[in-house]
Amino acid sequence: MGNIEKIMDSIWYRIIEWFIRLILLNIFLIFIPSIILFPTFALYNKFFESTFMLIILFIFLLIAIYLFLVAYITGFKVIVHYKQHKAGNIFVVFFVEFYECLKGIWKLLLMYMPFILLLLFGVYYYWTLMESFVLIGIIGFFIVFFGVLTSLIMLNRIAFNNAYIKMKTKDLIKFSWHMSFVDLHKSVLSVVFLVIPIFLVLFIPYIFVLYFVFGISISLYCMYIIVYKDYEKLVEELKTNKSFNKEEENETGN
Repeated sequence: MGNIEKIMDSIWYRIIEWFIRLILLNIFLIFIPSIILFPTFALYNKFFESTFMLIILFIFLLIAIYLFLVAYITGFKVIVHYKQHKAGNIFVVFFVEFYECLKGIWKLLLMYMPFILLLLFGVYYYWTLMESFVLIGIIGFFIVFFGVLTSLIMLNRIAFNNAYIKMKTKDLIKFSWHMSFVDLHKSVLSVVFLVIPIFLVLFIPYIFVLYFVFGISISLYCMYIIVYKDYEKLVEELKTNKSFNKEEENETGN
């Protein structure tokens, strides 16, 4: 038993354990939206002339994006779960947290989706104008670009806050917006971690397979490294304030 405990406590064991977790986590993050996404594209090639079917397929595409957002937020929460020295089978942990996320912040994500889709359309539209060196296209592109950057920062902050603190939807939006700018350099850095693997795939196509192995999960892990101390401190402060308020209530009651 002593030898087994030594092996499990060794740094190499923990590295291998996390390596496997991140691979499985990445597979979940890609697999869940792909359940809807792959059939959608397959049906598009067959029914692209039917307006009604295109509407149905567009709805399926929105569902796939929605599921990815839920999985993305869940992914960060799973990393926090294991980093807080909690055990559990990753399959069980992920899908339990996925269900909790789906149940807890579905309203927020439904409000968030149209905003990000509109911004992405704006990037595409103004990019085409910018290619023709139209001034309004250049100005519009940079405005929309900063809108996309802000929305990605918000998405990451929602993931961070949801992992550490239980809040109502309204409070989660307010607090995520507040935290996005309180620690702006870390907020921007979290987006950099997210987009670097995507750009690497675009410019170095042969590492495409690596992105499917741990492209998203490694980004989430890097984000955890830069924010966990801030959130652990915040959680401790909230616990202290809560205990202090309870003591005050008890003294008032007496």
